[in-house]
Amino acid sequence: GNSSLPMSVEEFNEGVRNQLNTPLIIMDGFEISLQKLMDYNDEEIASINILKDASATAIYGTRAANGVIVITTRRGKSGTPVVSYSGSVNAVIRPHYSDFNLMNSKERVDVSREIYERGLGYPQNNNLYTPLGYEKALLDYWKHGNFSAFQKEVGRLERLNYDWFDELYRAAVNHSHSVNISGGSDQVRYYFSVGYDNQRGTEKGVSLDRVTSRANLDVDLRKNLLLSFGMDGSVQKAKYNHSSIQVFDEAYNRSRAVEARDENGELVYIDKRLSSDRQELGRYNILNEMQNSERKIDNKAYNFNVTLNWELVKGIKLSSRFAYRNTTNITEEWIKDNTFFMAQLRSYDEFRDDIA
Repeated sequence: GNSSLPMSVEEFNEGVRNQLNTPLIIMDGFEISLQKLMDYNDEEIASINILKDASATAIYGTRAANGVIVITTRRGKSGTPVVSYSGSVNAVIRPHYSDFNLMNSKERVDVSREIYERGLGYPQNNNLYTPLGYEKALLDYWKHGNFSAFQKEVGRLERLNYDWFDELYRAAVNHSHSVNISGGSDQVRYYFSVGYDNQRGTEKGVSLDRVTSRANLDVDLRKNLLLSFGMDGSVQKAKYNHSSIQVFDEAYNRSRAVEARDENGELVYIDKRLSSDRQELGRYNILNEMQNSERKIDNKAYNFNVTLNWELVKGIKLSSRFAYRNTTNITEEWIKDNTFFMAQLRSYDEFRDDIA
């Protein structure tokens, strides 16, 4: 459940329409964006109807070329006030190695050993500089000549089976709550609701909190004249990892014979080239990148609408509508100086100065 995308409602709505042939979405007589529909509290919806082909274009014109989704929200009914609550809790499991066809640490060490024994050499990686796993143990043996220490380290690596998915992911427990009250008289009817949604991504560092509210008021001015007010708003705060961090790629591609932390819980860094065409090195550990950076998206939305329905004669109705909408999307991204990403930026600036 990642919503509140890092763009404006208008950009999102227009982009989706152009790329996915999204239908026109109408809520209580007013057009809304797909983003708003995604973020909407389900408990506030009374009905959903789908119009297609001629029936859609006859009412909404060419905008309905891809069909129309017509949504009606809950409204008050005459009678004593009724208060209701609904809530849900769900859990999402994190990825596991059993979900993929990946080598364990012993299989990875066997591959490295076979590469060496058959004299095949190792593929050149322009970004990776530090020898890792079996390769590092082998180079240490060549350097120090301690075969016993080499065997001990290889045995440790074969049993390591480091769980990168456990390190970078978690089981996520999400919960949502909604409270509403409705009632009124024959002339005036009301409906109020407030909801809270808490979502935690399985990827560590990802979360979303959203508060929504709605108020609908219907007033019969005359027997054939209905004045309706609608107000809704939402406040949403989402947190993600920095855009430079690719958590799944790291967990999926990193060897299980390589660890992110040592036996004392300290971060294990590797030296990576800051660029493919230069020799400068930077220390890298994805946990350090995650702990020292963040991307936040704050979204606030407020909508107000008024509808006046006048039934001239039975079967003929005149409607007048007014709507006001205000939406604010703020995206903030920061990363500290002690990260590999910032070292890359500094290296780029130095390179640019050298050629200036």
